[in-house]
Amino acid sequence: MADTWKSIFNGTIENRPVEIEVYDEGGYRIHTTQGADDPGTIESDDTSTLIIPPTEQGRKITIEGETADEIRNALLTEGFSEATASEIIGKLSA
Repeated sequence: MADTWKSIFNGTIENRPVEIEVYDEGGYRIHTTQGADDPGTIESDDTSTLIIPPTEQGRKITIEGETADEIRNALLTEGFSEATASEIIGKLSA
């Protein structure tokens, strides 16, 4: 049998679309949108340069993690409030 993702929630949270998926072998995936514009960055060292271009609010993003803590940290990094991150994490075990 092929491994599959199962959608357990599809709605709007904090004015952003949120779809939560659980992998049958473990792990989570959240599809949502970027909450704010990101100006991008340029990083360099002696051998290379990394350019991350700017991205706009509303761009589709996917957050993946093996644990609820990984998902929570990524949600907070993507601008979700602590309360909203907790709400989403609560749906993982529902």
